[in-house]
Amino acid sequence: MGRLLREIPLIVLLYLFFFVPIFFENNDIGPLVRLLKHSVWQPLWAVFLLALAASSGRFVRGLVLVLAGVFFTGELFCFFSQSSRITSGLVTIMMQTNPAESAEFLSLPNTREALLKSLAIMAAVYLLYFLCVALWHRMLSATRLVERLLARRSRRRLLTCLTAALALFSAADCWYAARKFYPIHWMRINNLQYATPPVLYPLVVQDVVENGDPALVEMLEQANDNVSITSAPQDSLTVVYIVGESHPRCRSGVYGYWRDTTPRLSALAEDSSLILLRDVVAPFNITYHMYRRLMAVGETVGEQRAQAGQNQVWSLPLLPAVMKKAGFRVGLYDNQSTVTPGRAFDFGSNNFLAGVNVRAQSLDLVNDSVCRYDGELTAAYPPLRDGVRDFTIYHFMGQHTSFAERYPASSARFSPEEYRAIPQYTEVMCHTSANADNATLYVDSLIGNVIDSVSGRNAVLVYVSDHGEEAYDFRNSIGRKTDFGNPGMLRTQIQVAAFVWLSPEYRRRHPEAERLLRANASRKIYNTDLPATVIDLAGIGYEGFDREYSLLNPGCRDRRHRWINNTVDYNALQKEVENCPMYYKAGR
Repeated sequence: MGRLLREIPLIVLLYLFFFVPIFFENNDIGPLVRLLKHSVWQPLWAVFLLALAASSGRFVRGLVLVLAGVFFTGELFCFFSQSSRITSGLVTIMMQTNPAESAEFLSLPNTREALLKSLAIMAAVYLLYFLCVALWHRMLSATRLVERLLARRSRRRLLTCLTAALALFSAADCWYAARKFYPIHWMRINNLQYATPPVLYPLVVQDVVENGDPALVEMLEQANDNVSITSAPQDSLTVVYIVGESHPRCRSGVYGYWRDTTPRLSALAEDSSLILLRDVVAPFNITYHMYRRLMAVGETVGEQRAQAGQNQVWSLPLLPAVMKKAGFRVGLYDNQSTVTPGRAFDFGSNNFLAGVNVRAQSLDLVNDSVCRYDGELTAAYPPLRDGVRDFTIYHFMGQHTSFAERYPASSARFSPEEYRAIPQYTEVMCHTSANADNATLYVDSLIGNVIDSVSGRNAVLVYVSDHGEEAYDFRNSIGRKTDFGNPGMLRTQIQVAAFVWLSPEYRRRHPEAERLLRANASRKIYNTDLPATVIDLAGIGYEGFDREYSLLNPGCRDRRHRWINNTVDYNALQKEVENCPMYYKAGR
């Protein structure tokens, strides 16, 4: 017991390291309320054990201090660079997605500044800690506090029992929370930062990555099996579905951006074969949350926040599974990570397709490797044209973060000099903006090439981005932040590019489909509503098909609420979002 009393400064330091990060969370409640939401007991057992180990010698104490400092420096770095925290969900995302994609966030221009801030704060914290240690030891020596507390055997036993009880209670609380969240896979990775102390994250992440949740996998398999096709096209049809990456409307020339970043799309819109969707938003700004939803047919994000649970997604059939059941030959070509059988089932990347049964239900062909550029992927795996009915899915790297890495130098058209007239721009901002626009230009050319390859057929192409990305558009920030109440953030990261292209032959055969698409092109919808439109465009029907927000539904209506991150109603802020001033001339 006396050893623990001497380590009181270390116990306080470690305990604060566990709880101070919650004050960094960006939401609409105060830090005190956030603190009360967390169990104050769960970290105690870990803190006591670490402090007890540290009391055994200087080496162990130094090791504890170094490891705690590294972890908390990481918390600070995540906050200063991405307004985020180190949580089990974040670690799972990084492990489940393409490692190169995750590493790109470390190459952002504000990385060095964020790291310096974090190290400076940690240096100040440790300086204060060592001063407190010196004062505490002097007080112990002067007052003989330890001897007085432990003078009587009964008092010593009481203090020992109290310490043991606190440690056991906190461990039991942690075990209970983990058991409570375990059966619900999404809750486990979304709320686990409230359920376990950080020292358990590696163990939990390993469990999530290696095992997954078989019950949810079975739910997905059952949802695919339950699809009973009631109608399917009888003639030949080619359908292409492109899931873009980090493509905001605000930097697309076809939406009014001041640079002509989308000349191919603009030309197609002018000749009436391309129907631009003007009010599509993403409910989340992370691919980890979006890709699974963009591949599901049904209500993945409801009108009410309570209906937006991730578990609900597993009860919905996959778009490729429905298409395959309707007689389409299905190919999936993913430039973020390949579909590898046997990998864990999770919401990250495309792992929900990695199960042997799910893959057999959904896919005929997949790519076996990723390419440096998206153009290499589309060239190596052109749209399927061998069957009577073909369905091709592309998942691009698009305009993800490291813009300069998204396109070959030969395709660049915009130079930093063109942006120096913008008063707010530094040299770094000019280079970044040029790279972002060149990346958009490159994606535009690829989409044009894919359209050219199927233009002579009865064909449709649907393109939608998973979310947007900032590139110094309205503030000194790049990448993605979590301040969902910020109109500028919503404009750059939540407003996404989306459109439907119809071949001349398809328009000739289906004039009513074209009319309905044009009539509903400005509907207020989520990007996750578009799989239903793909099913309708393909002429497929099945029992229980929810086509309420399909753009081919004559009764299609605007969504009254569009919840972003389950916290902010985009519709309530839409006017502010549209009027948010940009550093450049943008928006129509």
